[in-house]
Amino acid sequence: MTATADPDTMAAPSTVPVRWWPLALVSVGSMLLAVAGVLPRWPGLAHLVALPPLDLFADVRVLVASAPSPLLFVVGLVLAVGVRAAVLAAMLGSFRARVGFTLRFYLAALVPAFLAAGLDFSGRSMLYGYLVWAGLIITVVTLVVLAPVPWTGAERVRRGLGIAFHQRLRGGVVFVYLVALMVLGLLVREPGRTVQVVLVPPSALLTVLAIGRLARRPTRHVSSWVAVGVTLGVIVALVAAVLIVPGGGAPSTTPRAAGSLFLVAGADTASGDGALYHLDPTTLGYSCAQTFYFSYTGTGHGAGRRDAVCPIRHGAPYTKADTERPLGQLRATFLAQLATVPRPVVVLTHSQGAWIAWAGLSTRDPRASGVDALVMLAPFDAALAPYPPSGQDGRGFVGGQAVRLMTHLGKTTGFSTFSADAPLVRELLATPGAVERLFDQRLDGRVRALALVSRFDLPLVPSGWPSGVAEACPGWVSHGSQPKSPTVLTVASRFLDGANPGTCPSWVRQLAHVTEAFGAPPSGS
Repeated sequence: MTATADPDTMAAPSTVPVRWWPLALVSVGSMLLAVAGVLPRWPGLAHLVALPPLDLFADVRVLVASAPSPLLFVVGLVLAVGVRAAVLAAMLGSFRARVGFTLRFYLAALVPAFLAAGLDFSGRSMLYGYLVWAGLIITVVTLVVLAPVPWTGAERVRRGLGIAFHQRLRGGVVFVYLVALMVLGLLVREPGRTVQVVLVPPSALLTVLAIGRLARRPTRHVSSWVAVGVTLGVIVALVAAVLIVPGGGAPSTTPRAAGSLFLVAGADTASGDGALYHLDPTTLGYSCAQTFYFSYTGTGHGAGRRDAVCPIRHGAPYTKADTERPLGQLRATFLAQLATVPRPVVVLTHSQGAWIAWAGLSTRDPRASGVDALVMLAPFDAALAPYPPSGQDGRGFVGGQAVRLMTHLGKTTGFSTFSADAPLVRELLATPGAVERLFDQRLDGRVRALALVSRFDLPLVPSGWPSGVAEACPGWVSHGSQPKSPTVLTVASRFLDGANPGTCPSWVRQLAHVTEAFGAPPSGS
């Protein structure tokens, strides 16, 4: 009877020899270039010495956000792939014998790296959180699949993939490494600080430890199953937290004796069509007779009701394209409409509407008097990924092309009419520091302000609100669902009644900050 060979023994050597000096050179080089200002200093700097292919993902993110022209992007990409392949080949023992394998390995990771970087940059430019999360998922999945491959001892990438899958992708090692890397990224968050450079050596040490484990053939399968179980447990716990955590009760419906509620919808809306039109004003104590809707085209005699809870009796009809008009025009029409609303006024905005309202209320214009409170649902306090105008070179050129591609797909599919080069988009989102400068203009001290941030948007909200603006992120509520969420409206109602709205839990913010190291470096970092 013929004995059956252990497939793991046939699949890979017991230990793959690894040289560490190439990684040490990359670490020192990354630190020196960051100190010199050639490389950006942000939490993702530690990923430049991360476990392959995560290192290439970091290179591509830097190039997408920083390359000022397509030529320099292509040159940078060729250099990045070539240098990474050479370093990995040297780590595997022989540049001449292994460079073909390592080059094919990084080429296999190049498409998902570019896709993840493009989605992340587009999400941070357009402030669409789901694009950022999609880019993160692609990054993590690619790392899980490809990370074990170079350390299997295989001569071909396909063979290495086969061995890696047979070894259950070394899930325990990769999972622990990924968690440790995320924790490291939380230690120093502020971009632009030289202390970011200090995180490079610990990141390199994590890489050494992970490679040391991956280069040794696993002798037991228990650890893999434990890792899978822990991973599934974490996922189930997070899903349970999102779906099962109680909402905190219902908002007050006590009628307010006087005053008005002025609703300012966000981008990509039209008269009666948009998330804010689903808000029931009675949940905040206002009747439909006290409720007024802002029109992006100015004063008028109202518009069709469509999905609006209350009749739209004032303001001119507007379309989705009108929401992208220049900020100066929108500020003027906001003030003109606000002047016709009975006092006292509570202004409630959604998404982009916060910018319009803030621009109007911070002007000290007499028409803005009589406003008691500004409640901002799902607002954004910064523009994270600027890009140059169409046809012009400049920092973020490739990222800008990715944004234009995403907006074109949105228009083609009918999902959105958002335009990457519309006047308001260029004025705020595509211009470095524009949103931050807008919020530097302070409101009248008599106006109380509250920002109710969507937890799913937290990677896009760096908390740069002016002093005096209360911030909370109640419940696991998506960006578009906030206007009809009892959880969110309860907090808004309490705030209007003079109660403390609370704060955003620290552990929730930490979950969001994990994405920063996996994202594009901010402008100026």
